[in-house]
Amino acid sequence: MPLTPLTDTDPARIAGFRLVARLGAGGMGVVYVGADQAGRPVAIKLVRTEYAEHPEFRARFRREVSAARAVEGTCTARLIDADPDARSPWLATEYVAGTSLAEVVAAEGPLPPELLRAFAAGLAEALCAIHAAGVAHRDLKPANVLLAADGPKVIDFGIAAAIESTMLATHTGVGVGSPGFMAPEQVTGDAPVGMPVDVYAWGLTVVFAATGRAPFGVGRPEALLYRAVHGEVDLAGLPPALEPLVRAALDKDPARRPTAVALLARLTGPATAGAGAAARDGGGTVTADGEARAGATAGGEAEQARDAGDLASATRRLLREDWRPPRAAAAPPLPTAALRPPGPSGVPGGAGRRPRVAPPAAGPARGPRGGPAAAGAAPAGP
Repeated sequence: MPLTPLTDTDPARIAGFRLVARLGAGGMGVVYVGADQAGRPVAIKLVRTEYAEHPEFRARFRREVSAARAVEGTCTARLIDADPDARSPWLATEYVAGTSLAEVVAAEGPLPPELLRAFAAGLAEALCAIHAAGVAHRDLKPANVLLAADGPKVIDFGIAAAIESTMLATHTGVGVGSPGFMAPEQVTGDAPVGMPVDVYAWGLTVVFAATGRAPFGVGRPEALLYRAVHGEVDLAGLPPALEPLVRAALDKDPARRPTAVALLARLTGPATAGAGAAARDGGGTVTADGEARAGATAGGEAEQARDAGDLASATRRLLREDWRPPRAAAAPPLPTAALRPPGPSGVPGGAGRRPRVAPPAAGPARGPRGGPAAAGAAPAGP
């Protein structure tokens, strides 16, 4: 969707960032395109003040932001700054020029088969980076995956968990997540909600990308939650090479799901999949078929770090060779003139020019109100 102008109720600045345009608005707040002091674009999410009234939100958001600062992945974008203690909490992330998987599939249908391996690997690499920082996303879904020129980018880890936990725990008693892309234990509470739920959501998101179908169909949230616990996902249409991995990721028992590192090791080819140590990511042993289970003992931290680095390099190589963004993934053009740092005159890009003085207007100029319900390009980060 195109960017929209700032409204008369939008702030001009948030901390050290100038606001340039709106990316979108929704239940959790407003997303802006902003610029740092050097004129680099950033995505800034300003959380609705009502969430700040919940002490549990403040505490969780503070923890999630602290952990998210350590996330460094090829298929995530850097968290630049955040203030969970502001009256309206906010965070700024690297701007990702791309469109969500949900919007691309709605416009063009499923991703072409030749892109699916790179797509699945990119998602798995993002989860590896998020999990290595001690964070579980808990709300991975097509709307939280942007398709950029250099690969898929997972967004909204951290902030999604903090906000959704406040909303859902307060109003429904259901765990964090989005109906239709939740693991069974998120619905029932029968097991801890941790990193295995992201692996399950990885499988659901790959099914959606490959088939264009919502994995548990459509309907009321209650129906989708029931199917998440009692239903089975139709894997027809998945490439044969991906089907066993997706089936393993969708195991109802979280302890039997492969880890994100195990998935990535298999997806990036024989050069990395053959190394058994690469399938240990902080909670798994390698079985005879090369999968890692989430409930067993982990290997040494130094070995895991080396394995993760090797897999990240393999992912970057795979994306360079195989990834081509769909046509519908093109992001709206940025207002480059507005992004440039102000010159001495205070005008963006002014380089000392004096601002032109307009004649008095008959009434106060007011920008258009409101914004789109969803962003065409969204912030990459928690």
